Amino acid sequence: MGGGKLVDAKGVSLLYRPRVSGWALMVLVLAAGATILVAMAVSPAGQVLLSYLSAQWDAAKYWLTGLF
Repeated sequence: MGGGKLVDAKGVSLLYRPRVSGWALMVLVLAAGATILVAMAVSPAGQVLLSYLSAQWDAAKYWLTGLF
């Protein structure tokens, strides 16, 4: 039986490089967000939530315009 092998830190970093690029991860997150938005837009519960969020956004805009 062979013993373990000694590898320096530079070698370990080359062995365990991340295989997913930042761009690929960002595209994945955007695609997931778009999927969630579409699902919310077509489902009845999602439409209620979107109308609630729209009302909250309008209330926040109204409150901000009242400050100036």
